[in-house]
Amino acid sequence: MAGRDEKSRRMELRRASGTRLSPEPPPLTLVRSPAYRAAHACFGCRLSFKLICDPTLEPDVEHRCPGCGGALHRMGRNFAAPKKTNRDQWRKVEILWKAGFRFDSFRSFPDAEPLPATLGEVEDFVRRNPDHPLRKGVPRGG
Repeated sequence: MAGRDEKSRRMELRRASGTRLSPEPPPLTLVRSPAYRAAHACFGCRLSFKLICDPTLEPDVEHRCPGCGGALHRMGRNFAAPKKTNRDQWRKVEILWKAGFRFDSFRSFPDAEPLPATLGEVEDFVRRNPDHPLRKGVPRGG
């Protein structure tokens, strides 16, 4: 251990004489959330795309469908697109999206009612859940 103490003593002497500069603390940077990919869907084409979302940029950036040129709708990070041929599931997803529901993580809301599995359950689910934690796209009651 004498070697380590000797090295520390020599470094202090160098710093005191100006031949060795003290390390500068790293510059402070703004904390920024990383960009991530979120699912966007075109209800006309029944296609889904993962596009980069950067929370530090304008949140209402409008993306266009490469197939039909229509608007792509931001669905959320946990959206799993149904098969293109499953029209009922795509209709269910569209109704939920128009009612303000987004497909984000349930992890923070373990007591929240899960989103409906079938098209027939959607109307009742929307009526029962005006304050559901995943309902954020439209004003409550609208």
